[in-house]
Amino acid sequence: MMTPYGYRICHGKAQIDDAGAKALLTLFGLYLAGWSIRFCAAQVQIPYSVAARALSNPVYLGTAFYPAILDQKTYDAVQRERAERACSQNGAARQKGPAPRAVWQFRLRHGREPLPAGQDRAAWLYEQIETGPADAPARGYAVHMSRQARSALHRKLTAGRK
Repeated sequence: MMTPYGYRICHGKAQIDDAGAKALLTLFGLYLAGWSIRFCAAQVQIPYSVAARALSNPVYLGTAFYPAILDQKTYDAVQRERAERACSQNGAARQKGPAPRAVWQFRLRHGREPLPAGQDRAAWLYEQIETGPADAPARGYAVHMSRQARSALHRKLTAGRK
């Protein structure tokens, strides 16, 4: 297990690394001031991945092994800020609820006509697609091709190759 940034292990005990702790406090302060994680990491000269992990690591509140670097109030404020920023950047993807239903359903017409050769093949396949309202429950995608439809398409594509 890696030692979290801001600590060092001496004689089997975790101790606060003064330079690392100062960088962490600056990181948390800059983030709460509204700066991005990337900017904050650059200011304290640590990698972005270390900064992002540090902002969500509760070990900085103190554990039985690691002494506390942050207070609970600062940590909670950063967690609220991270949650708000995540929702504001991609709110639609973070909303919970049922998956959207498909408005249209695409399916292949049934038939055993031989597949035409050359440029007509694409036009013929396009003509075989039917569209209409999706009365059946959607599976999370606006376009869904069932196993039977894929098999039918495969049979039509390979019919003239034997």
